[in-house]
Amino acid sequence: MGPADRLLRTYVTLVAVSTSATSMIWGVNTLFLLDAGLGIGEAFAANAFATAGMVLFEVPTGLVADTVGRRASYLLGAATLLGSTLLYPLLWWAGAPFAAWAVASVLLGLGYTFFRVMLAGPFGLGVSVYGSYAAQPYLLQLAGRGDSYAIAGLAAALVAGAQIAGGALSAVVGRAFRRRTSVLLAAAVVASSALALLGVVSSLGTALVLLAVWAVVYAAASRSGRRSSTA
Repeated sequence: MGPADRLLRTYVTLVAVSTSATSMIWGVNTLFLLDAGLGIGEAFAANAFATAGMVLFEVPTGLVADTVGRRASYLLGAATLLGSTLLYPLLWWAGAPFAAWAVASVLLGLGYTFFRVMLAGPFGLGVSVYGSYAAQPYLLQLAGRGDSYAIAGLAAALVAGAQIAGGALSAVVGRAFRRRTSVLLAAAVVASSALALLGVVSSLGTALVLLAVWAVVYAAASRSGRRSSTA
């Protein structure tokens, strides 16, 4: 096995581990916040603080990657995510106020930015994180069941499955569009339309379909974009 093969195996392993951990958290995060005493609006706001952290710290952490190195940046990101994730059960145990959850969410956003090297990163990832998290309490509202683990789990599983399908379609999408910008613009129109409609529908089934459309488009566009950039 050559250096390139070892590097590829290490990368795939790290991505698999981090993605698996993130997907497990996404499945129960909203219900965890609600169980900690936050209202649905506060759960939305806590997730918004994570997105704000991505936007605020993208440039500073990018400088870390450029000056210290990407390996150090990755390790700092992993350490920050570990620490901020461990804060969650501590805050739950202590019955912490909303302000403490907001700080922990900002730290989560900070941790993610260490893995990103482009200014567009926090917006794309931020929308993904916020859309996935915010969908759960919204679907619970539509169903009229504020404590249903089944609905929250269904939403997380639906997003995960749709993203797998979108990733599988990325090669087809890449061949259909000659330019990467065309892929991103088309995806932005379709995904934003799906999210906008998601906010006004009153049927749980329709909302699940729109959530799946958004996840498929987001995954297909992001994967095809990466293929184009490395081609």
